[in-house]
Amino acid sequence: MSENVNSIKKKEKTVAGLFGAILFALIGAASWIAVYCFCNAAWICGILIAVLAFVGYRVFAKMWSFKGNVISIVVALLCVLATSFICFSIDVYVFQDELFAGSYGHKLNIFESMSAASKLLADPNYALAYLEQTALGIVFCLLGSVYFIVKAILKRKKEQ
Repeated sequence: MSENVNSIKKKEKTVAGLFGAILFALIGAASWIAVYCFCNAAWICGILIAVLAFVGYRVFAKMWSFKGNVISIVVALLCVLATSFICFSIDVYVFQDELFAGSYGHKLNIFESMSAASKLLADPNYALAYLEQTALGIVFCLLGSVYFIVKAILKRKKEQ
């Protein structure tokens, strides 16, 4: 009977963990966007996105596992990609007069700016700027993941 209770307590809640990783990573993404409004070096918040994704998974899944590490890394990287694009779209929104010289005939809202940003990425100069910011975000996201990856590797070696 006690073995069944222990196995029930140790069951990983993967869906809840995924939700937690997404929720916490979005908090990190909000910090990236807030920092981006003040300076252009917001990609350093990639560390925060990664750490929060790992913590969110652990809090909601009630367990730590290799699968949880993989899910947390994927969520963090996707969040970095989306956040970087949102910041690029914010730039398009702010500088739309210089970029489009009134060619739209009206002031773009933020959603129209996202559409315009995706079209601007066809231009190599804009794509390079976007990719630089995104690559730096990914690098810092992976740096934020190192502790959790090393911890998982050491745990796996200890179990063997």
